[in-house]
Amino acid sequence: MRFHLIAKPLPLIISLAFMGLPLNAAPEAEPAKQTATTRFEFFRDRTQKLAIDEVRSATPWQRFQTPSMNFKFTSDIIWLRGKMDDPVFAPGRILTLPSKVLDLAVLFYPDGKGGYEEYKTGDTVPKRFWAVPESLDLAFRIPGNKPMRDLYFYIRIQSVSQISVPIYSLSESQFLHELLLEAAINWLILGLCAVMFLIALLQFWVFRLPEFLLYAGYVFCQTMWLNGNHGNAFHYFWPESIWWQSRANLFFVALAIPFSFQFARVFLGTRKHTPIIDKIFLIFSLASAVCAIGVLVTTTNRFFAGVSSVIYLIAVPLFLIAGIRIYFKVGRQVLFFVLSWSIFFVVGYPFAAYLAGIISYSPVVKYGLVFALPVDLFFLLFNLFQKYRDLMEERSEILLPKKDGGLYAKSKLETIDIPRKLAELEAFMQNEKPYLDDGFNLQKAADHLSLSRQQLSELINAHKKQGFTLYTNNFRVAEAKALLLKDPKRTVLDIAFDTGFGSKNAFNREFKRITGETPQDFRSRLA
Repeated sequence: MRFHLIAKPLPLIISLAFMGLPLNAAPEAEPAKQTATTRFEFFRDRTQKLAIDEVRSATPWQRFQTPSMNFKFTSDIIWLRGKMDDPVFAPGRILTLPSKVLDLAVLFYPDGKGGYEEYKTGDTVPKRFWAVPESLDLAFRIPGNKPMRDLYFYIRIQSVSQISVPIYSLSESQFLHELLLEAAINWLILGLCAVMFLIALLQFWVFRLPEFLLYAGYVFCQTMWLNGNHGNAFHYFWPESIWWQSRANLFFVALAIPFSFQFARVFLGTRKHTPIIDKIFLIFSLASAVCAIGVLVTTTNRFFAGVSSVIYLIAVPLFLIAGIRIYFKVGRQVLFFVLSWSIFFVVGYPFAAYLAGIISYSPVVKYGLVFALPVDLFFLLFNLFQKYRDLMEERSEILLPKKDGGLYAKSKLETIDIPRKLAELEAFMQNEKPYLDDGFNLQKAADHLSLSRQQLSELINAHKKQGFTLYTNNFRVAEAKALLLKDPKRTVLDIAFDTGFGSKNAFNREFKRITGETPQDFRSRLA
């Protein structure tokens, strides 16, 4: 990231520090932050053509009865009017609409000469031309004292996405206080997610496991969507790219769905354990990928936004169902996956329902996901490390040479009957074939032999001259070779799953490492 993107918030932070503005509460001498929605009346322009002069005489105007507008997905132009003598709209107050999906909002404020001054904001307007360009959300600053010849000022709102947002009235210092707090939280969460993203890429580079790459893609999309949804991305990353800004949020949320589905398919092994859910995941992945492309190539994204939101609403319970079912099959390997999506269900599901226009805006619904996302992503990453712990330990294990030429500086096998344990291990692998379960690991094998993990690892390394993973995969590949020749009609992927491999890539890689050729080449050569 370039330095100026990081340094850009500093002038604001420094200026607030010199102002002595407290970070824990707004100044007591000022009126509190107020919800101004119910102070407005609204009119729906279904023709989408009315000018301000026509709107002034339009009827009927209706007053909001709830703290938030909730027009959902509408093609109507929404007009608001507020009384100029209302203290909530006093000069100098700032009206904020905590949303980043409104295309255009225009404030028409009487100029005292029979006309109106216009102030624009929204993601179809370059950031430098916003009415309040320093704001992360859409905002208007009520102009200074004007002749009170008119009773009302007006706001015009249009959007191809949903219009479901409250309107708040704040003083200047309250506005700056909230701006600083939200920017700090956004940057903190962005930093945490960036660390997890880089860790996942590093692990993919080291182990070549597709789960880590899919996880990295999911983290990137979710983080960019979150920062865009709360204004951070537009404010710091692409303030002048209005074409991209109007599509970025929906593009990232739509693209995150295929990454999450594919990650779940590979990580959980749904094709093997829950084939019906696996097919649903695949269909939803393709549909979401089409939505991501559609957002970029169409002039309106209302349809694709609705489809993506509905898919998320259906997908989250499916992730939980698949995770819970597989948990009872393979045990703790997927425990944190279940916990992760449980958090997303509790916090993210209401937000997805809000995006779909099913429920109305509330601060808990909108901002709960901000704090839950890093926890959700951490649980997924932790579960990845847990599932592949044996592989990581084997590749990172440092064997210290002894003076007598042995592998370990201090053996843990001094009290073990080595020949008997080796015979037990061979009998266990040959007769019970535990390696056919993709959840089989060093701990399970050690438990069966009444050894510690360290003892079994040393036993295999010292007396089999290979690590546990390679030792296990030799059995799996031998089983796979027999199946490849026995049933030529079975697919390579089915055989990979049936012999304990979690993915086709892992199967192909290990098969070639052990035999020197791919499974398909082996089958073709001996067919």
